[in-house]
Amino acid sequence: MKNAIKRELIALNLKGIDTPGLVSLQRAIVKGFNGPPANPNFTAADLAKLPVSTADMLLQATALEGTHTLRQTNKSASLTAQEHDYAAVVINTITDTAAFVEAFANRKAAGDLALAIQIITSVGFQLKKEFTPHQRSFEVVSANNGRFHLRTKSAGIRTAYVWQWSDDDGKTWSLPIITIGSEVIITELKNGINYSFRYAVVPPVIQGKPVIPAGSEQLVWSNPVNEISKHTGIEKK
Repeated sequence: MKNAIKRELIALNLKGIDTPGLVSLQRAIVKGFNGPPANPNFTAADLAKLPVSTADMLLQATALEGTHTLRQTNKSASLTAQEHDYAAVVINTITDTAAFVEAFANRKAAGDLALAIQIITSVGFQLKKEFTPHQRSFEVVSANNGRFHLRTKSAGIRTAYVWQWSDDDGKTWSLPIITIGSEVIITELKNGINYSFRYAVVPPVIQGKPVIPAGSEQLVWSNPVNEISKHTGIEKK
């Protein structure tokens, strides 16, 4: 019996996301497809098979945003019901689009997991993390209101960690952020942008006169992880 080809799955948790967060997410997905620059993973024929066209996605987002804005000054029962209805439409569209992208990516990749991951994250969706007991890999713990909590497995005491972020899919990286602990919270980033994060470990500082071979100072970067910050309306301190 042949082993089943492993598939990459999309993690989609829309619970607790408020109206501005849904609007930002839907628009980020549209940008992931249309650009600029346009997504090279999808042809015009591929986009024609989307369960909801990108043009309709934008219309849905605009309708939800407009109703939400009106309701800020007119909290009528009718506007509240309308906002709930529009939000349900957006949630259904995001859910159906995620299912389409997941199936498309795995079919096109045909077992090439790196390609499947690249296709999924290029649209702004996140990967479902595998359960690994007693082990913690590099991950984004939370991403809300432009605040990203990053965490990786500890490499031991006195170890330093170098972190970077990118807003252009890893083409350019931020200046390094250096910490002693294996966690960091990066703030003042933007909602609705697919950020990439990576880290490198700096060996512990040794007292006395350590012997450091030339070339060992070269940082070895982790594989990047991607995440989109959502607006929750709740600012964590």
